[in-house]
Amino acid sequence: PLSLSPSDRLRWTKPVIVLTNRQCYSATNNLVSIMRLLPHVTVMGDCTGGGSGFPFSSELPIGWSIRFSACPILDADKKHTEFGIEPDEKVELPEAYSGTPLTEIPAEQDTQLQKGLQVMEEQLK
Repeated sequence: PLSLSPSDRLRWTKPVIVLTNRQCYSATNNLVSIMRLLPHVTVMGDCTGGGSGFPFSSELPIGWSIRFSACPILDADKKHTEFGIEPDEKVELPEAYSGTPLTEIPAEQDTQLQKGLQVMEEQLK
C-alpha cells in the first residue's frame, strides 16, 4: 500500500477544484483517487475514464488482440478505480459538445469549467 503524509514544508491548503470527465484516465485517474481524499479538494465534472494503469497487451492464438490492466489499482476504500471515479459534484457538458475534444469547447460554454470557477470564487470569499 502507498502511504502519504503531509510535508513539513510548503503546503497548499486553500480550496482546490479538480475537473474530471471520461477523458481522464490512467495516471490522471490515480491522481483523482488520491486528491479526492484531501479535505480542501472537490472533484467536479463527470466520472473519470478509469484505466488505472499498467496496461498489458497480447495476441491470442486465434489472432485477436487483448489489452487489460495487469495490476489492479484500489483506492483508499479498497474499491477498484479501473472503471472510473465518480465526482463529488456531477456537472454535465452541454449535449451539443458530446464527443467533442475539450480543447475545442469554448471556455464560456464549458459548463464544467464555469461551475468550477463559480464554486472556487464562492469558496475564496
